[in-house]
Amino acid sequence: MLILNKLGVPFAFLFLSHVVFAGDNEKINAHSCAQIDNKIAKVKTAMENRYSEKRGQSLRAKLKGLQKQKTYCKRKNFSTS
Repeated sequence: MLILNKLGVPFAFLFLSHVVFAGDNEKINAHSCAQIDNKIAKVKTAMENRYSEKRGQSLRAKLKGLQKQKTYCKRKNFSTS
């Protein structure tokens, strides 16, 4: 029973992470990848200006999401510029 508990947790994590992250990967296509570099540049430019803490959190989350999307685009060999 102890071995099952030790093995069950990693397998459960792998299964759940696949379910959670699969949705992001399915939305990636050549059209959505085409302007990703421009979007990242706009967010970085906005981050150079003054902003509130709430806006900063929003910009960091958006940048993180765009970088993740760029990674998926590169994996599928889509152009990002």
